[in-house]
Amino acid sequence: MQIFIYSQYLSGMLNTVEKGLLCRINECVDELCNDGTAHNSAF
Repeated sequence: MQIFIYSQYLSGMLNTVEKGLLCRINECVDELCNDGTAHNSAF
């Protein structure tokens, strides 16, 4: 049971890191960052 919870925690951390990397790559234009409120200056 603890192993399952730990794996869920790790996958959550990886998802957060992935979103952070996507935001940096897209300069927070993607909806992942600001729920669609980011300015579209990159485009």
